[in-house]
Amino acid sequence: MSGAQVTYAGAGVDTEAGDKAVELMKDAVRATHGPQVLGGVGGFAGLYDASALLTYRKPLLATSTDGVGTKVAIAQASTWSAWSSTTSSWSARRRCS
Repeated sequence: MSGAQVTYAGAGVDTEAGDKAVELMKDAVRATHGPQVLGGVGGFAGLYDASALLTYRKPLLATSTDGVGTKVAIAQASTWSAWSSTTSSWSARRRCS
């Protein structure tokens, strides 16, 4: 991969402030957890024991995660750079064949 390295800080993200925010809200979030919630607060994903839904005729479970915008931007920038470089090399080889 070529070009400038893409970072959270370069995208305007203060990861230390994010970590502090998680620490400050952990107790409040934990207070909402019942026995079905597995794991703790602050991980990439949460686990919920939804086996009680098996007794329903048409069970639905909706979930959402917010805050992935910068992760997507970094992944896209990294992928675009790698893709662009690979495509350029492939196109150059193809033209020379």
